[in-house]
Order: sequence, then structure tokens, then C-alpha cells
Amino acid sequence: MKLLYTLALSLFTAHLTFAQFSSDPSQPMPVCNAAHGQSNVISLPDGNDGNYLFWLDNRGSVNTTIYALYGQHLDSGGNPLWANNGKVILDKDTVSIKSFNCVLFDGGILVTWVQGQNSYNDSMFVKKINPSGNDVWAQPTLIESTNFSASILGIETYGIKAIPNDSVHLLTIV
Repeated sequence: MKLLYTLALSLFTAHLTFAQFSSDPSQPMPVCNAAHGQSNVISLPDGNDGNYLFWLDNRGSVNTTIYALYGQHLDSGGNPLWANNGKVILDKDTVSIKSFNCVLFDGGILVTWVQGQNSYNDSMFVKKINPSGNDVWAQPTLIESTNFSASILGIETYGIKAIPNDSVHLLTIV
């Protein structure tokens, strides 16, 4: 009886799930098929059965170790609402975005990132973007910097999270 109940629950749950991918393998719906590499994808729900997607991308750099941050907003049908192959969220030209995280906050998205030159993670910033992917704040807020002389955060920065404190709009980085 437990097996039957589990199977029925699984089928019911599978029937209610939605995917944002084409069911036709000959007609895929790529979010980004730009040249060079895309990696470290983060997805956030948009509240309307769609998603915001963010990823590291080095398509625009002659130096393949320099990564920018791109994003895309998909509607409930998986159709892109921002620019084809994604919209540039952060591009530092000579400084690479090493890691990032995004969280929904106060009608927008907080983007936290660690950047650096060469192998150093020398600065951490946060900025807010609106649902169209445009900057809300005039300038990003610097959280920490080592003035390019040493690394501030190690490999654990791939788990960085900015947690907003709604009472005074401060951030806690964990």
C-alpha cells in the first residue's frame, strides 16, 4: 500500500511540475549559446512562474580568465524577456568576477560578488537591480577590499550570500 501511495504521489507531483525547456530535442530553447564559456548558473523565481537566471560569462574578453556576470529573465513559458543570450549585469573589463550570489529583495535583486585580478579575490561588492536587470543604486557598495595586495576570501566565496536586514536595510554576508 505504501508503494502504491508513493507512486501515486510521485505521479501527481510530476504532473503539476512545470519546465522551461522545449520537449522537442530538435528545437531546444537555450538561454545562452554565445561563444566562450558560461558557468555557475543561479536561478531565482520571479513570482509569476518565470525565473531570473544569472551566470559567469567570458564571451566579451580577449583574456579568457576575465569573467563578467550576465542574466536573463524567462517568462512562465521559458521565453527570454531580456536581451538575446542574456544581459550584462556586471562587466569590469580588466577585473574578473570570481564568484557571485543573487537574492530577491524589496522588489528587486541584490547581486553580491567577489572580484579580482589574476588569482586574487581582492574586493567584495553588492548592488541592487530592478526586475528589468537595470541598476537601482547609482554605484555598487564596497563591502571589503584589500587594495589588490592579497586575497580577501578563498574558495568558500562560492557560497557567499547577502542577507538583507529589512529593519535598516543592512546586509549580513554569510
